[in-house]
Amino acid sequence: MYDFFVSHSSVNKKDIVDDLVNVLQNMGYIVWYDKNEILAGDNILEAVKKGLSHSYCLILVLTSDFMKSQWTLYETGEFSKTSSNRIIPLVYNISKNEINMLLNIIGNRKYLDMSVLTKEEMSTNLIKALNQTKKENIDIQTIENLADIQKKLVTYEIVNFEIISIKLKEYLDFLDKHSDFLTASAQNIVKIVSIDLLKLAKCTTDSNIDNTTLFNLLEKNNIGNLNVREYIKFILQINGEKNVYNYISIINRALLNILTYYINLKYPTNFSFSDIEIVYPEELTLKDFEDMLEIDKRVMRADLIANVDTTYGWFQYNKYTHIGVRDKTSKKLVGYFAALPVTDETYNQIISGEFEDKNFTPDDIEQYNFSNFYRVYIAGVGIEPEYQNTGAFIKLYNAFIDMILSLVKYREIYISEILAEASTKQGEKFCKMIGMKKISNTNNETDIYKLVTIPPEFRLKNQKGKELYNLCQKRYEEYRDFFENI
Repeated sequence: MYDFFVSHSSVNKKDIVDDLVNVLQNMGYIVWYDKNEILAGDNILEAVKKGLSHSYCLILVLTSDFMKSQWTLYETGEFSKTSSNRIIPLVYNISKNEINMLLNIIGNRKYLDMSVLTKEEMSTNLIKALNQTKKENIDIQTIENLADIQKKLVTYEIVNFEIISIKLKEYLDFLDKHSDFLTASAQNIVKIVSIDLLKLAKCTTDSNIDNTTLFNLLEKNNIGNLNVREYIKFILQINGEKNVYNYISIINRALLNILTYYINLKYPTNFSFSDIEIVYPEELTLKDFEDMLEIDKRVMRADLIANVDTTYGWFQYNKYTHIGVRDKTSKKLVGYFAALPVTDETYNQIISGEFEDKNFTPDDIEQYNFSNFYRVYIAGVGIEPEYQNTGAFIKLYNAFIDMILSLVKYREIYISEILAEASTKQGEKFCKMIGMKKISNTNNETDIYKLVTIPPEFRLKNQKGKELYNLCQKRYEEYRDFFENI
């Protein structure tokens, strides 16, 4: 979900909107901005409709040009159909009469006058509006959680999970389109889960079992807790006589509870944050790189995976390319980051999409021998499926930021740009989370994302991220002429 969808006249992009979006992203918000979200070849109307339906709040950039744009009127009208209480007008240098005329059209809403507000005051108002919106729209959060589960299921690489992921994606699509197939889709998901729950309890059953018999078997064998069984019963007993859209909130919550219970039963997450330790570059061994390969096999496409000789070769050439996290009990590496400083030639290959990083050699990589600006390619981010949602990724992510900070503070090594190949939905989500922008496609049918770090365009919400942002901004101010002339 996006926090804000920014509706504006294209005339105001350079003088107002670019700066507004940068401010919002640097404050940690996830923003839908057509310039960043719509790529060449995309269906513009479909992209806009999807952005609106997946945004908590609509920001209207009210200028004298706003009413001259057909898109702004469409976006306001489309969003108002279901979400009229979440529209936030920002007024820029227009007269009181123009404000009143605009408010008569979009509804008499409280607006923010940007000619008198500071960035901090604007942020305070937006935080209040967003938090109130999330509180009042629990259904949106439920749908977002279902979408997260749909993406998460694929990472486990279990046939049943992948089937449910496909069915759940169909359900979410039907939900967007108000399809008549919604009930059947929900029942299909619940039936697959229920049959597998029975199998886990060593109860034999037939995949063609009818809904009533299926639920009776669950009840008889005391499968699941009482809450889960009630939700299963509710969905299985929905029939064509009911108007399904009167019950959609309950169906969504039911699916969320059922799937959460099911995933936790199959893959219990009993690890605590303290069970995970950071493995710093100087501590990594060849065995750790073998563990990285096993992680890749579970979460990545086989044709994209580099062998151990290749990845360990990268590491031997430049020790500051990898960092990991380990389970203290099993002593097994359960997650890693691989970030390679690449040569200009390799950088251009990656941008073009005509590359396979599994074939990279040390000749494609730079060493951190001098204080300088480097371009980095994220060659891999992996977490064992069983360790997702355990705090392992948070610990790994913070350790990676720490490694970058140490290079900046103690060796004056600055990363000016970051590239990444998103080959999974989780990879795509991570790229968007930190503010990366999709710039090209590859021959492998994956996407390349880019992030400019000097001047800083990233959004990292924690304290370490803010420290890195300030250091990069300071460096940019010192070398502004250099970067503006690149």
